[in-house]
Amino acid sequence: VVELVRLEQSPSGSASYRVASAEPADDGTFALVVPEDTPPDVEGRDCSLHYSLRAFAGPHEVREAFSVAP
Repeated sequence: VVELVRLEQSPSGSASYRVASAEPADDGTFALVVPEDTPPDVEGRDCSLHYSLRAFAGPHEVREAFSVAP
């Protein structure tokens, strides 16, 4: 499974939310659709909003930074 994860940081803590997911085809390719209303990355003095792609293969997990632009 491949997921797009929203990472939020604020003075009250941090949270992550799955925005979208996709199942890879047998050849390993996948199409992950970013919803149109997904807010862009932002970095403030006390708060931030970023994204990450997360892929699972059995017990293994890989993460890669992903940017959503306005």
